[in-house]
Amino acid sequence: MTITKDIIDLSSIINDDEAGIYDKLSAGFLQKRILIFNQDVTAMVIDDAISWILQWNIEDVLIPRKERIPITIFMHSYGGDMYAAGPMMDIIRSSETPIRVVGLGLIASAAYLIYLAADERYAFKNSIFLQHDGEIDVQNSSGKAKDTMAFFDGMNERVKQYVLDRTTIDEELYDKNKDREMYMYADRAKELGIVHKIIGEDISLKQIFK
Repeated sequence: MTITKDIIDLSSIINDDEAGIYDKLSAGFLQKRILIFNQDVTAMVIDDAISWILQWNIEDVLIPRKERIPITIFMHSYGGDMYAAGPMMDIIRSSETPIRVVGLGLIASAAYLIYLAADERYAFKNSIFLQHDGEIDVQNSSGKAKDTMAFFDGMNERVKQYVLDRTTIDEELYDKNKDREMYMYADRAKELGIVHKIIGEDISLKQIFK
């Protein structure tokens, strides 16, 4: 049983003759708990996605986990801000309402780490994944630059352990590619435990939404 007053009613947008087609489409997706994540990872984009995930968890607060309507995130992103990615990773893993993610196009860098946070991970055959160590531009005094580099060395170790925990990539393979651009199509990503099922081969899109 849901708390009715906590549910956001999007039907007014969908049924509004004056609303633009994109607004209607976006409202329709949100009504079905579908998030389209097709931008770089920035604080603004992440805040928007987190807000919807929190809202749906509020709506579901009295519903047992197994009876909740899952949240589906379709992702195509070149990556971006790791400071912004961290909260999204945490909220996906903490969500009581199940979250599944579908890879579209390129899922790279910080977006790749967000993708790994979901317990159900799908991709299309031509989805491409990129794992790398990211970039940092340090412009500061010598002491502060050393502090920043030390922090990012620690972050890299933290990311490494996260990837090892969330995939079947072993430490040897990770270390071999840590300074490289590790591109993978969905089939290779599936072999490494990044992708769980490939749409069109292991499962149909229709089955995901059943």
